[in-house]
Amino acid sequence: METSMQIKILSALKKTGNPFQLTVTGYSMNPVLFEGDIIIVSPDNDYNIGDILVFAYNQNNRDELLIHRLLEIKDGMYYCKGDNALRMEKTPMDKIFGKVSEIKRNGENIPVPLCTEKLIIMSKAVNTMFFKRRYNSVKTRETYIYKIYNKIFIDGEDIKMYVKNEKLDYIDTDDISLAVFNPESGDTHFLDETATDILQILEQPHDFDALIEKLCGIYDAGPEEIREDVMNFLKDAAEKRIVVEL
Repeated sequence: METSMQIKILSALKKTGNPFQLTVTGYSMNPVLFEGDIIIVSPDNDYNIGDILVFAYNQNNRDELLIHRLLEIKDGMYYCKGDNALRMEKTPMDKIFGKVSEIKRNGENIPVPLCTEKLIIMSKAVNTMFFKRRYNSVKTRETYIYKIYNKIFIDGEDIKMYVKNEKLDYIDTDDISLAVFNPESGDTHFLDETATDILQILEQPHDFDALIEKLCGIYDAGPEEIREDVMNFLKDAAEKRIVVEL
């Protein structure tokens, strides 16, 4: 069936408000969804970050039907990306047909896995790398962010990550230091040059070893010279919510 016809049928099904079935094609949502899986799609009036949405997407005047995860809602647009994809797409609410509420694989019903903050942050980071690499998929897959994302979410490795908390306000006090204001608590913290360098690195998620490696390059120091100080900073920064542990 042509995609345009599929979209017309799904638009009609959405109006009933009843759940409907679709068969997954492609690999962009591996390892949560696999080709051949049957999904139950439930229309709704409200969707949450982490939901897997089914929506119509037009790229280069060509209609696509996508099953991707919702990563961000901004200015009335819904930003989605496949867990095993590089590109983030944006779509308005009226192009969304529903969210995946159940998975059927090989005759078995499988609950939709819970989505973590770690997955959301790192999936967005992969898209950022894709943009910075001028949408070059080969160069994107060579980046640290993509490789570590793959290890965690595709290969299932348990790796602790750290990232700067973007929900706080960061104010330059001079050329080498920074003030951090938490709008929720009203607390203000002042950071020195080294802490500012760490936060600059953590604008993208890093594990501890990768962070140490980059700092050694900046300060021409050995890992053992700075390891304890960096770990103490991360512990303190996590308690103050300046850094988020993933």
